[in-house]
Amino acid sequence: MDEKTESLRDIFVEATGTDTVTETQTETPGTLEPDGDVAERLAAVVADCREESAFSTGLSDTELAALVEGFYQGADDGELAAELSVPEATVVDARLDLRLVRDADTDIPVPLDTVAEAVEDDTAIAALADEAEVDTERLRRCVRALAAQARRRNESDRYRDRFEDILVDADLESSHTAGTTDDGLEDAIEGMEVDVPL
Repeated sequence: MDEKTESLRDIFVEATGTDTVTETQTETPGTLEPDGDVAERLAAVVADCREESAFSTGLSDTELAALVEGFYQGADDGELAAELSVPEATVVDARLDLRLVRDADTDIPVPLDTVAEAVEDDTAIAALADEAEVDTERLRRCVRALAAQARRRNESDRYRDRFEDILVDADLESSHTAGTTDDGLEDAIEGMEVDVPL
């Protein structure tokens, strides 16, 4: 160690009271640190969402968490209903309670601003359904979907964002774990011709 380095070391020791340059780092959880399994984490968000506004179904937080996971895995309402052993209408109500809106929910041959004016008014919904020759229940679903979208906007989409963060983190976690066991090198090596001189 030269004189300059030794001088800097002495200044460091004097200032810090130690000659240890690095400290042991404590483990801090990042976004990929599991906080319970996926179902538990989703159920916790469902519970928070339930506190924000009353739900129209009697499904438990655990059942709703399964619905959320199935929704993001691409299951349709019929498949979700079969998985949960409930009517499809219950799944639709639960989805909309959770702000999980499908494109089909608002895909009707009536201007959406006209539908929005009929919100929560059964007489107006029935009249509009007759006028537009649209099934009343389909129109009611559209009204509920528009209300769910409005809640999402008012909440800055925080519940859907939290659902997606949990599922993305879980997906990243599983893909990184899979990558540690299969790096694809075996296939590459098998395809190589090696000519080693003897």
